[in-house]
Amino acid sequence: VMRILTVIATIMLPITVVASVYGMNIPLPLQESKFSFLYVFLIMLVIIGGILYFFRRQRWV
Repeated sequence: VMRILTVIATIMLPITVVASVYGMNIPLPLQESKFSFLYVFLIMLVIIGGILYFFRRQRWV
């Protein structure tokens, strides 16, 4: 149970950081583009994929 909760928390942490940075009311890169939501969403998916790849390679998941 603890391993599963740790994996879930580890996957959610970088996504939360990216979402909170882009939720700030200051000018950010890619903010003016009409595809900015798509770019940030793809960045989050790449982060999730990288973390899952690492965990599967280490046989933690």
